[in-house]
Amino acid sequence: MNTRLNIEKKLDFLTNNSIVFIAIIVFVSLFVRLYYFPYGVPIVLDGLSYFLYATDVSVSWHLPSGYTMPNNGWPVFLSFFLSMFHFSNFVDYMTLQRVLSVFISTLTIIPVYLLCKRFFDRPYEIGRAHV
Repeated sequence: MNTRLNIEKKLDFLTNNSIVFIAIIVFVSLFVRLYYFPYGVPIVLDGLSYFLYATDVSVSWHLPSGYTMPNNGWPVFLSFFLSMFHFSNFVDYMTLQRVLSVFISTLTIIPVYLLCKRFFDRPYEIGRAHV
């Protein structure tokens, strides 16, 4: 009986503190993404064109011409990080691009939660679910 009471207290703590619950979701999703992360595999297709554009921006410090990109926001943002680090292998730069995209995609959990909290009723909110 005492064990059941402790479990209920812990569940109440999680359901009443949505920040703790969101932090757990962020940590678990980051752990899973980095566990299955393809280290040492080069980027291909669209990611390669973004990578090449970002390396040109980080080397020349201006927007290069001759690329047919629909937008250049991600490569320009990425070029800042590519210019901060100095690796001897281009695959390491590609790994940096992937790690950065994993962290940014994981952090999008927070604004999605805040938007859902604002536009959905309380029973559907993560921290206020009552069964």
